[in-house]
Amino acid sequence: MRLDSSARNPLVAFSFEELRAVTSNFRQDSLIGGGGFGRVYKGAVAASAAADGDSDGAEPQPVAVKVHDGDNSFQGHREWLAEVIFLGHLSHPNLVRLVGYCCEGDHRLLG
Repeated sequence: MRLDSSARNPLVAFSFEELRAVTSNFRQDSLIGGGGFGRVYKGAVAASAAADGDSDGAEPQPVAVKVHDGDNSFQGHREWLAEVIFLGHLSHPNLVRLVGYCCEGDHRLLG
């Protein structure tokens, strides 16, 4: 494992509606799994939203969208934010790369 020490932020700030759309409104048949911190749904985002360069015409990139079930207290938000920061810099061939996040109203999601 390595931590990406680049100064730029490669993560995309998604809206809740964007992530709702890519998961087909969080439908049950899009559910991959879940755990103590939330449910995970499959979806696909435009390659240009997930890539560093211009990817017009490219196939959509599959993503897993995690909906944070934690409370929205200060502590719950801090735990979610720590996950975004850590996973946003983590790189390993056996781990799914974090493409982006959503922090809108009471919604906290990872994608």
